[in-house]
Amino acid sequence: ARGPRAVVAGAARDAAPFVAVSVAYLVYRFGVVEGADTHVAYRIGGGVAGVFATMWKGFGEYLLFALLPVDPQYDWYLPASRTLADPTALGWLLVHVAVLAVCVRALRRGRPLPAAAAVLFYGALLPVANWPFDLGIPTTERFLYVPLLALGLLVAGGVRAAGSRAVPAVCAAALAMGAISAVRVADWRDDDTLFAATLRSHDSVRAHTWMGGRQRALGWTLRTRAARAEDEAEAAELRERSRVAFETALGHLDAAVRGWRSQIDPWPPRYHVVAVPLVDAANTAFALGRHEDALAYADESAAVRPDLPQAHYNRAWALQRLERPGEAVAAMEEALRVGQAIDADEAVRFFVSAGQSLQRAGDDRARASLLDATTAVEEAADRFETDGLRERAFDCYQLLIRIGISAGAFEN
Repeated sequence: ARGPRAVVAGAARDAAPFVAVSVAYLVYRFGVVEGADTHVAYRIGGGVAGVFATMWKGFGEYLLFALLPVDPQYDWYLPASRTLADPTALGWLLVHVAVLAVCVRALRRGRPLPAAAAVLFYGALLPVANWPFDLGIPTTERFLYVPLLALGLLVAGGVRAAGSRAVPAVCAAALAMGAISAVRVADWRDDDTLFAATLRSHDSVRAHTWMGGRQRALGWTLRTRAARAEDEAEAAELRERSRVAFETALGHLDAAVRGWRSQIDPWPPRYHVVAVPLVDAANTAFALGRHEDALAYADESAAVRPDLPQAHYNRAWALQRLERPGEAVAAMEEALRVGQAIDADEAVRFFVSAGQSLQRAGDDRARASLLDATTAVEEAADRFETDGLRERAFDCYQLLIRIGISAGAFEN
């Protein structure tokens, strides 16, 4: 039989190609992906200390899930830590050190199986541990696909040591696990069933964001159907269902925003994942007629992602409904400047409405606002034409004509 050193050396040789691939991926991740897009994820716990404290807790949760019959966990079930002094994180660190000690002792006694299982378990989790690059997800059940092979190694070793006496127990456990998996298949059918199951089990900012977005889309669909319905009773029913969908959506989205605020300090961060529920919440609050709330969400989303056109677009409409047309026009101009996709009907309706509000108020900025708006659209058209997007440029020119006709004025 080979000694512990020979076993470790052989394992290192076998692992060398995989380590080389991993190093190459890290170089690619840092040199290409992170350099091109800094909005993919966020730093768990706010810094390196928080990352490692959360990592210790996360590995502990994975151990519990692998070894004990705990409740199923789907997505994002672990609050991030912000300091290494977190008692829970320190407790789990001691557990991991104890596992390491057991593995070292087993190796010294010529039993490499526990060490191999530990390397497989922890090693497979390292790429999703939020260090050295950020995933933005503390823990999620699907990360256990490969690490659970470590449990299989231990079970196989135990069955081999116990002999035929262990076969009935192993078969019964396999049948039970198969039955549980069959029951849970429905939870994993698609994103809707997954995130619905997640929220039945525990809180999750990603699940709230997803469900909020789906309910928001449903609300708009129902509202469109209500506007087209010929029967008034049917239209009233559709409007009520739309309102309920929007209320449900706003509840989910607000929960997601509150979840992000509890995780990230200082606020606001510059992360796309944080901006998504804020943008959707602004649009949903606007649909419900809560224009002050819509503006608050829109302001926050614009602070999180000033390069996100939809954040400024939402601000423009909320400000217009709050009878602040001068600021509304400036917000829409900013949306166009950063690349808002032109919806001709919406844009015409907005600019004409804002111009009329300024004129009713006797504001001498009405003409200047119209000129600024047309200039912004012209600049967008020039940009699209330069980029070879001639259809988009043509849409802008059509928009300029429609603004002039609707407002009764042509500036250029």
